[in-house]
Amino acid sequence: MEISEVKSTQQQAIRSGFLLRRVDLSGLNNMTNPILNIDHFEMSQPTFPPHPHAGFSAVTYMLDRSPGSFQNRDSLGDKTLIHPGDLHWTMAGSGMMHEEVPTKNGVVCEGLQIFVNLSSKAKMVAPKAFHVSSTDAPRVKVNEAEIKVLSGNFNGVLAPFQLPEDVDFFDIKSKSDTSLSILVKPNQGGLLYVLDGVLKLVGPKTLDILKGQFVGLTTLAEAKLDLQIKKDCQFIYLAGQHSKEQLYHSGPFILNSKDEADLAIERFKKGEMGRLV
Repeated sequence: MEISEVKSTQQQAIRSGFLLRRVDLSGLNNMTNPILNIDHFEMSQPTFPPHPHAGFSAVTYMLDRSPGSFQNRDSLGDKTLIHPGDLHWTMAGSGMMHEEVPTKNGVVCEGLQIFVNLSSKAKMVAPKAFHVSSTDAPRVKVNEAEIKVLSGNFNGVLAPFQLPEDVDFFDIKSKSDTSLSILVKPNQGGLLYVLDGVLKLVGPKTLDILKGQFVGLTTLAEAKLDLQIKKDCQFIYLAGQHSKEQLYHSGPFILNSKDEADLAIERFKKGEMGRLV
């Protein structure tokens, strides 16, 4: 298994009511694919107008400690509220329109916005949205650590929904010093991101990961992450099947080539990605 050096997020005040800590994966040579981007945000007022997505999944995870909630709307007719601790997974596929705004102007919503790649065979599937309420997410206790299974599979415990392509997303926390091992599946890419406290990686290399820091990881064969979790630590584990396919980014579209991106733009202009009502 290959593990990157420890990297820190950079805090940015993008605009009024929107603070961002970017988990910048661009310098990791694609090792975290299919995890393409993570923004750790604090948003207290509407920031982005309705916008399209195609070729990937836009994932919103509202942290348990978030004071506020989001109102989600999309062109599938979904108007789900995303409360603290909830996960909303917008699998854009061939394309859809999307918007998320705080339910109460001025109340901070804290969470993670994650872009997850879809392989070429899944980039043109019909769009679909999945929602997991915090109370419906399975929780597993290992030693003193609690693992909240938001997607994928932890030691045989399955998340409430199944994606076309397997992605493991776990929110892990402990109030006491403890140890934990995570099985990384063959041919996966992903990362560890620490929200609070200190996480010590003791295998296959020794690293201390502090609040606001992250490491990327990738493996060809099944491997094990051995972790020492310090008191009052919370961190995210995200990993999925690594794709060697070429990616082409064009604004809100992530396809495999410029030609495919141009076709997505044309579909959007023709209204084929729907509209918000």
